[in-house]
Amino acid sequence: GLQECLINSIEVSPHDKATVYIATTRYKFNDFTPGIYRSADYGKTWTRIVNGISPTAYTRVVREDSKNKGLLYAGTETGLYISFNSGQEWKQMQLGLPITPITDLKVHHDDLIASTMGRAFWILDDIEILREFNAGDLNSFKLYTPTEVVRTSSGSQLNFTSDVDEPSSPTPTFSGTNPASGAVIYYQLPDLKKDTLVTMEILNSKNEIVRTISSKDDEGFIDYPGGPDAEPKLGVRKGLNRFVWDLRGEPVIGAPTVFIEGSYEGYRVAPGEYTVRMKIGSQVQSAKVNIIAHPGLKFPASDYADQEQLMKKICEETSMIHTEVNRNRKTMSQLKETSLLLKEKPGTDSIRARADRIAAALQSWEDAIVQNKAKSNDDIINYVNKLTADYIFLKGEMDANTPYVTQGQKQQYDVLHQKWVGLKARKDQLEKEIQTLNTDIGKANIGRIIL
Repeated sequence: GLQECLINSIEVSPHDKATVYIATTRYKFNDFTPGIYRSADYGKTWTRIVNGISPTAYTRVVREDSKNKGLLYAGTETGLYISFNSGQEWKQMQLGLPITPITDLKVHHDDLIASTMGRAFWILDDIEILREFNAGDLNSFKLYTPTEVVRTSSGSQLNFTSDVDEPSSPTPTFSGTNPASGAVIYYQLPDLKKDTLVTMEILNSKNEIVRTISSKDDEGFIDYPGGPDAEPKLGVRKGLNRFVWDLRGEPVIGAPTVFIEGSYEGYRVAPGEYTVRMKIGSQVQSAKVNIIAHPGLKFPASDYADQEQLMKKICEETSMIHTEVNRNRKTMSQLKETSLLLKEKPGTDSIRARADRIAAALQSWEDAIVQNKAKSNDDIINYVNKLTADYIFLKGEMDANTPYVTQGQKQQYDVLHQKWVGLKARKDQLEKEIQTLNTDIGKANIGRIIL
């Protein structure tokens, strides 16, 4: 019963050779009605499947998803349509694509590519969401499977999470935008109560937690020049949310307000399979994400593992040292306050002198670890970098997509580590002196120093 027309596309199902779809047009006969047909018996019989397509949106192309049987994409004169049930019902799906003729479509990896009439080529990333979409999930918690990600050194505006209610576009309109360079994670949320905690954990193949992200503000965060950025937060809006994991471990902790020229980003993880685990109260959902090495780099897995292992050591050690510095400052503050209180008590001069001496020794210890005089870029020229700045510089030298670890890098880590071992022993000795001092302070009825 097919009238004279143009057969614009023929799509043999990638899942069933007996199933074929055709897109037809009769616009040259002044007939703009859509014409998509499906056959399930090698073309012996046909069914017209256009329910939901605008009566004037004549059809140019129809394609079936390479993974999901029955998931169809149709290009028409007035935009893009999608069907989740082999064409029994269609819905228009523009998602920012202008209303323009769609002349051809191609499913490539996890993207949908469209050629349009006069409006260039368009790519819809991350169609895994469409593959897992279920209308029954719209008001529930659902974690979608992230698409496979290639480890690169690229960057993109799409790495950042921006609120879709913001009036401005998250990407510049005068230039092209690279795909996100991390693992793009989509999740669906119901309408949550205020202050409901949502957490996301990234686990490696050994089931070890690599990174933890939450929806909660970091109340202890201090913003200062040359310091770490605030930790990213998970969105908690009702409906679809998006987060990009940067393929790194936990970021390095800072020591306010010491300026260090370098990145506090965590270590690069090696290619492999990881697990995304999300929690809302007692609800837990997990999904796998596969990270693959850049296909242009031919390195064994052991090289990636060596890079990850040494970078992880550097990051964890730097964070531990900065944590000690931050604790040390609280201890020094207590010692100085205690000295002032003892000034008013007769017979405590020797205790007070010991408190002052230990406070001075702790300050000297800290000055060997961080350059407290550094407050801006030029200060790294004026003042000598100290221990943790050298750690971060070494991390930066290793932070490449090419996974080689040089002998010089290993030797430099050993030098820095041994220096820290000596400084840690010195700090332990000072804390023993504080414990002895606490006994005498207690006799003077003054609050003890909390380590």
